[in-house]
Amino acid sequence: PGGDLLDDLGRRQVAGQSGLEGMAGVGKTRLAVHAAHELVRAGRFGTLQLYVNLRGFDPDRPPADPSDVLAGLLHALGVDRSLMPEGLDARAALFRDRLHGREALLLLDDAADAHQVRPLIPADPGCLVLVTSRRSLAGLDGARSLPLATLAPADALRLLAEVAGAERVADSPGAAAQVIHACGHLPLALVLAAARLRARPAWRLADLVEYLRPGGISALTTGGRSLRASFDLSYRRLPEEARRVFRLLAVHPGREYTAPAIATLAGVDPAAARETLELLVDEHLLIQDTPARYRLHDLLHAFAAELKEGGAEDRLALHRLTVWYCHTARAADELLRTRSSAVRPRYAPPLPPPVLPALRFPDHDRTLAWLDTERANLTAVLARAAEQGLGTLVAALALSLSGYLHTRGPASSLLSVLRTTQATVSPEADPELAARVLTELGDCHALTRRYQDAVRHHERALELHRANHDRDGEAATLLGLGSAHDRLDRPQEAVRCWRQARVIFAELGNRLGAATCLVNLARSYRALERFDEAVSHDRDALAAFRSLDDEHGQARALAGLGELHQLLDRDAEAVGYRRQALLLYRRAGDRYAEAEVLDGLGTSYSRLGRPEQAVRAWRGAHSILTDIAHPRAEEIERHLAGAAAGHAGRLPEQRSYARSR
Repeated sequence: PGGDLLDDLGRRQVAGQSGLEGMAGVGKTRLAVHAAHELVRAGRFGTLQLYVNLRGFDPDRPPADPSDVLAGLLHALGVDRSLMPEGLDARAALFRDRLHGREALLLLDDAADAHQVRPLIPADPGCLVLVTSRRSLAGLDGARSLPLATLAPADALRLLAEVAGAERVADSPGAAAQVIHACGHLPLALVLAAARLRARPAWRLADLVEYLRPGGISALTTGGRSLRASFDLSYRRLPEEARRVFRLLAVHPGREYTAPAIATLAGVDPAAARETLELLVDEHLLIQDTPARYRLHDLLHAFAAELKEGGAEDRLALHRLTVWYCHTARAADELLRTRSSAVRPRYAPPLPPPVLPALRFPDHDRTLAWLDTERANLTAVLARAAEQGLGTLVAALALSLSGYLHTRGPASSLLSVLRTTQATVSPEADPELAARVLTELGDCHALTRRYQDAVRHHERALELHRANHDRDGEAATLLGLGSAHDRLDRPQEAVRCWRQARVIFAELGNRLGAATCLVNLARSYRALERFDEAVSHDRDALAAFRSLDDEHGQARALAGLGELHQLLDRDAEAVGYRRQALLLYRRAGDRYAEAEVLDGLGTSYSRLGRPEQAVRAWRGAHSILTDIAHPRAEEIERHLAGAAAGHAGRLPEQRSYARSR
């Protein structure tokens, strides 16, 4: 980092103003002093170097008054105290005059803010001013801001070895990496941890890891120096509302924050929340890696967690946040359904009104983008709500996420969400909700190829739906049960389920459900080698989905026709159907189905003697399945291995694993 700073200064012919900013403990002062010494060694500023501690974040004294600082600087420049002018402006003018025409290096350490620094800036272009601060110095006209981040792994390892001893660190590289992780790559934390190790000759690096793990931020203290005390100085200088928001950041179960979410958490206007978050960024207590998204450094998160009150206010804040996420996720789910042929029970648990309006999404792509970005937060909120016993909210959020996770994966994440939900829902207290959760669990087990478990969950859900006289839920569950039987090579049982579902959907006037039954029946007829009926049902399904303007359903029918034509050794036609399906699945964002079609395309291309296109399709399928941690990735690897070995001829038919709902 010191070399980077010197390179930057060199590009600017050294003179000017440079502000080194960063969180407490990131090494601003050490870097600035190092850079100053290197510049002097390089032959610059040899005649005049000035250093001032501005005490911007001193635990015992207030920030230095600029007028007093100027008096000290002028005295160092030879001005007798008896001749010292009165007043800030007069002293600043004399200081600029004394430095006129001189090459000087001025290091202003630990600045409180730009207002404190501004009168201390000399006007001469031959002077270099280095300023360090925990706050943003964007208000300094003409200054170059140099924000400091935490250390890269290699730099952190060098610092640890420098303080603790190179041999001890080299002997235990694994433990060294754990120490660096525990210290969040923060220089001050590393120095404090390494100093403790150096003071304990009997300790190994592994002993330091064991000391740090339970102690957390409290363990990062040595010889009267403490990381918590350093953080506390920054925290205490915040306005009261900013302190409250900072504490509440640790109440948020996720690790990234947006202004609408924090506004809900804090119960304030979104504009006010954004202003506070930006203030925390300026104070280097919050990190902004991408626009409109914020995060805490791990050690600052631990510090905020110690500060949070843990009482009624925090519980109320979490409830507000969970309700807001429930409403927003439900709005996202409702919009995504416009491009999904999934048939699901309509029952949704009622929600209390949100304190602030939920987000609304203008289109399908931005809905998916929000869910992709917020996925970790949504699952974290759900888990925390389950811990707090917010059963209905847990179920509402999980059911709103299930369709998205079903198509975007990974399946393990969906299974975890639904199991968490099942533990919070009582069939006796809310049988309709319990039945819907069981239906979703059945579909999830089928997705992860646990077909017997899928049958068990769907049969239990079917009992509850029938006891509740919920025909809509009964029909949706019959679709899932038929799918599980189909995967277990029980096509007759699958046909029976889907015919029953079709009758119910007809009674309910549910055209989407009826079309879905057609496409599912076509698949079972393929398995029964009743090819004429399979073609008829797939074509009827395609027409029905087109009349509904349902692109996802059209893709399923087209994919089915592709499989059917492959079975009939008409691979060129199979490719045509599958390419149409692929386009529609991609537009819908259904990654599971996209991988299935790519796998089928690979098989058809291989059978047509087009190995390069086959490999390209299989690689696409493998990439998706690996990304979403689906077990079928291993099968695609075998296809690719066979293609590489020149064995990819007539491959066995790959059974569909996309949703049957």
